[in-house]
Amino acid sequence: MQENNTTRLAAYTGLAGLFILCIASLWYYKERMLFTDASFILFNIITEGRLYIQENRFGAFITQMVPMLGSKMHLPLKTILLSYSLSFNLFYFLSSAVLVFVCRQYKIAVLLCFYYLLFASEAFYWSNNEIFQATAWMMLGFGTLLYRTATPRHLLRICLFAALITTAIFTHAGVIPIVFFLSVYYLFISNNYPQQKSKLLVTLIIAAVITIKLILSSSQTYDSGKMHNALHFSLHDIVTALGSDFSIYFIKQCITNYWVAVILFVWGMSYLLIHKKYKLAALCGFTAIAYYVLICLVFNNLTGHHLYYIESEIMGMAIICTLPFVYYILPALKPRVVFILMLLIIGSRLLYIYNGAKRFTARVDITTTILNQMDKDGINKLAIIDGEDVKKTMIEPWAAGAESIILSAMNGQSNRSFYFVKDSSAVPTDRYIYAGCFHDYKPDQMNNQYFTIDTNSHYIIRYFKNITP
Repeated sequence: MQENNTTRLAAYTGLAGLFILCIASLWYYKERMLFTDASFILFNIITEGRLYIQENRFGAFITQMVPMLGSKMHLPLKTILLSYSLSFNLFYFLSSAVLVFVCRQYKIAVLLCFYYLLFASEAFYWSNNEIFQATAWMMLGFGTLLYRTATPRHLLRICLFAALITTAIFTHAGVIPIVFFLSVYYLFISNNYPQQKSKLLVTLIIAAVITIKLILSSSQTYDSGKMHNALHFSLHDIVTALGSDFSIYFIKQCITNYWVAVILFVWGMSYLLIHKKYKLAALCGFTAIAYYVLICLVFNNLTGHHLYYIESEIMGMAIICTLPFVYYILPALKPRVVFILMLLIIGSRLLYIYNGAKRFTARVDITTTILNQMDKDGINKLAIIDGEDVKKTMIEPWAAGAESIILSAMNGQSNRSFYFVKDSSAVPTDRYIYAGCFHDYKPDQMNNQYFTIDTNSHYIIRYFKNITP
């Protein structure tokens, strides 16, 4: 009873932390929705009137249906942005609530809370990486699998698990190492899943889904390159990846940013070794190292400039690193100690997320400044010559066309936008063109309820340094 009360209290506190993130998603909706993928996907959903699923990541429907329904209901653009920003964190909160109040899987709920907090600061503002949604689907899958394992409706539970784990893996292949880790722990190391006859079936389901996902991803535009780096490498590649700027930067961040996760990992591993739980210690240690090496191989080209991206891919480490703490140390602590400890963990991470807003708020301010200058100069279509100063200020400028027209339309000017080009030769000369992300639009392709094209003027070309302070 002591253990149950303790883990339940930890789960409730974790839920409170996820609820605070829901509030933050509304407060920082511009920083999140006017950044790269969010604007790109939002613009296409509104323009085309359908879900805009990328790379077969169909689990993203859970959030994409919010702006789709909002646009079909002709809601104000600001309301759609607020709702879309909230939908991500609301999904994570509700997933955790299901784990707590329906499945009674308090420890899985705590792991999910740690996932969204321990390695996140700037990643909070990059809402549209589908790996965040995939992780929620994955944890719901395992929560369902472990729910009342002694009841007669075991086959129904396995079918639901199969649907959820398929959704998770197809939503983002990045969860595959975590699925492997949790499967080995729940099925073969712990006593959480006592159904011996079903273990083989569950294992075959997971293996089949992973195989299909890997085969399909190998032929897809974006995922194929990442998949190649993950599956084809040499010892030299590993050494190079571990010495990359990405790896060095992450290690430094473990000292200055992610130190809570490091403490919980060391605490948990020490417990396992002291109590001679060598199998789990080996699983956690091996998986953590393998996961880190894998991420370094795939994303070794990233630098500190891409902290939001680095965090999004490394956040799965939170589940691996804190499982020993959550399953073995947390239940043995007194409820009061657990409550204070969870408050300290959540509070410290929320401060890092708050501090991570600076670069994204600056982006919104720059976008607003450019649009205001365009208004003063009577310009509705602007092409800005790219440069190193652009990337430093805008972090990633490729979705500026969508970001600017969304912000402008939200302020009542539906036909004003700008985007960045390498040189003037790439600028369209047709007056009936809106230069979007990866695709140019004509008037009949726009959703005129929200966005229009100024057909009376051409794109004006200027340098970034000449239009920003």
